[in-house]
Amino acid sequence: MFVPSTFAVALPMTIFSTVCWGSFANTFKGARNYRFELYIPRLRSGHLPG
Repeated sequence: MFVPSTFAVALPMTIFSTVCWGSFANTFKGARNYRFELYIPRLRSGHLPG
């Protein structure tokens, strides 16, 4: 786990993690009838299901 030492580092990290969190949920909703076990490895490798 990384703990930022300054506010200038913490703010971009917070924004980046929020974008990543939202993109996971939106792409998972768009991948209907796709098993969760197969979705995670493909998302991590940079491929969208489909």
